[in-house]
Amino acid sequence: MASHDSHQLQVYFARREQPFIFTQPEPAHHFPASKVTIDGDVGTSPWKYAPLIRVYDEAHCIYHGVMKIPGEEGSAPERSVEVALKWVAGPIRIAYLREEADFYETNRGALQDIAPQYYGHFTAEVEGAKVACIVLEYCNGQPTHTVFEMK
Repeated sequence: MASHDSHQLQVYFARREQPFIFTQPEPAHHFPASKVTIDGDVGTSPWKYAPLIRVYDEAHCIYHGVMKIPGEEGSAPERSVEVALKWVAGPIRIAYLREEADFYETNRGALQDIAPQYYGHFTAEVEGAKVACIVLEYCNGQPTHTVFEMK
């Protein structure tokens, strides 16, 4: 279980009974949920899932998923929010993703209504590899740049 000073994110993929457990060592007060389910036809290994975008040597992927947000106690029912889960492996990519997460955290007010809503940065070890992910609001539409023009 997560300690009181961290937050867990359970990432579920189809055809896999157990979720991958990510932790957020510095809990973000704006992260409203603890479970994301990835859409699509996927296998049983995290390196064989079918992401929306797979970049470079398959160590940088973006998945589409659904995040369940529990309702406030005694009021609204649970709701679902479409999210993009940006998943990276390897120390260099993890450091870059941490920088991206810091940018979202630092500029939260300035980015409101301009960039996707940021929900949090998480880390885990998956099948012996250190990985990290950020959870963002899913923005459906055509990209303005190719994946090779984006950092």
